[in-house]
Amino acid sequence: MRVQSALIGLTLYLGIPLLRSQGPTETAQLMLFAARQGRSVATGTVPHPGRRPRGKPRIQARVLQGLPGVGPQRARRLLETFGSVEGVMQADAEALAGVRGIGQATAETIRWAVEETSPAYGDSDRVIFHL
Repeated sequence: MRVQSALIGLTLYLGIPLLRSQGPTETAQLMLFAARQGRSVATGTVPHPGRRPRGKPRIQARVLQGLPGVGPQRARRLLETFGSVEGVMQADAEALAGVRGIGQATAETIRWAVEETSPAYGDSDRVIFHL
């Protein structure tokens, strides 16, 4: 099945026609696999290739890449500037925009993503869930 999956990827996304089928059943399976793979690419649920990151700097960079508009290079620059994920999360939009490659719009989007949304968060008198 892994070979078939690789062949589907080569054919659909690189345009290299490598699919083969030996009958109606296999054709139906190929169509199903292709649809699933296409859906995972379209929804962004394709798993990261390789292993999980090892070492604190790589883990921190992966965490920061979860922020909107932050890829590997921006994550590295944020860590170089602020020293830690915590430092990035506590930085205001002006400080974030001062990092090379991060403009005001990206800085504001990052702040929007990490800011507290409810002033009552953590209030022990407030019921959050009803069971």
